[in-house]
Amino acid sequence: MVAPHVPASLLLVAALTGIAAPRVPAGRVDAGAPTQERRPARPPAPDSRPLRCLTPSGESVSADAVLRDLRDGKDVVLTGRIVEGSLDADQVWPPADERRTSLRVVSGTLRLESCRVDGRLTFPRTVFVKGLELPCTEIRGDLDLTDADLGGGLGAARAHVLGELRLARALVHGPLTLASATADDHVDLTGIRISGPLNLEGAEFRRDVDLSRAVVQALDLSVARVGGRTSLQDLLVLTGLAARETNFVRGLLADGVKVVGRADLSGARGAAGLSLADWTVGSDLFLDLAADGPVTMAGVEVGRDLSLLDGVFQTVTIERLRVGRRCELEGARFKGKLVVRDSDMGSEFTASDLIVDGESEFLRVRFPGEDPMEGARFARAPSLVETVLPRPPTVQSGEEGEGEDDEGSDDDEGDDEP
Repeated sequence: MVAPHVPASLLLVAALTGIAAPRVPAGRVDAGAPTQERRPARPPAPDSRPLRCLTPSGESVSADAVLRDLRDGKDVVLTGRIVEGSLDADQVWPPADERRTSLRVVSGTLRLESCRVDGRLTFPRTVFVKGLELPCTEIRGDLDLTDADLGGGLGAARAHVLGELRLARALVHGPLTLASATADDHVDLTGIRISGPLNLEGAEFRRDVDLSRAVVQALDLSVARVGGRTSLQDLLVLTGLAARETNFVRGLLADGVKVVGRADLSGARGAAGLSLADWTVGSDLFLDLAADGPVTMAGVEVGRDLSLLDGVFQTVTIERLRVGRRCELEGARFKGKLVVRDSDMGSEFTASDLIVDGESEFLRVRFPGEDPMEGARFARAPSLVETVLPRPPTVQSGEEGEGEDDEGSDDDEGDDEP
């Protein structure tokens, strides 16, 4: 019987480390490819490991020393330290202009974890070859990465920026993570291009957020709170967009948004209203909102399904809506006026347990099916203009539909006694 062959490289490793070389079962010829049994376990991805923030302590580090090391190509990795002063690229690099050759280059690693920077961190027009990591770090000034190039992405989960956060026209090769981060001032992401996901989940932005003229692979703004105005204009999302249970305190203006995959705004709200104009969603659009302000949709095209399941709405205006397949309104409630104009509700439409408390108008709307409003309840008969409902909708008076039915009546004001 021929003895199993063990590669010379494995014998050398065994001799140097004192570890026995792996035994190859008899009868098997090892061509050097690792078997399933000997393949090392893959380490967890950085984002999957729990992040523990520490309180900065110990001896302080001068900002000048950090900048000199970065200029000299050295790695700077600090944990739980205080950086005295501002980390300003202009202090050690020549000024950068529009020329590519003037860009500052940081070839080493810059990772500040659970640190505090007693000033600003500004590296505009700077190339970070290995990216930038700022998890759990507090910056007591602005974070300025305008026109920067981040080779390994930007990780700033649970960071706190007391000044403005500027990433305008930055080019990010990889993920950009601001999950559970806090920004006290304006957040400028205009013109940013991100080849990985943009993770803003659970973040608190206390002023305006502007993500316009941007290209991102994916966007997750779920469970975030934006204290100012949120602007998403001329935005391309290459996979999916999520803003589940997001609080847009001063409103959402989303004008000119294209999502190649699906968009999910389930549970999103905003007292100042939500405006979606000129949207293209390749797959499904979920809009079961908890809206406490007006909602406007104009020029929205949904490739597959539009879902408003169990959503709660105030005043809603919909114009030029096109649904590719199915429109679901089951359990939705419209407390204010509902107006739908020049819209196509797809090939399937369901509205069981839909409640419309206020006035409603349907102007040039195409509903599919023999009884699209089956199971829906209206406080007042809807106004139909160039719109066909094969069967008249149910009109009920009183709270939660209690009281006498009055199908098709225009003068029932909900005053009947139960």
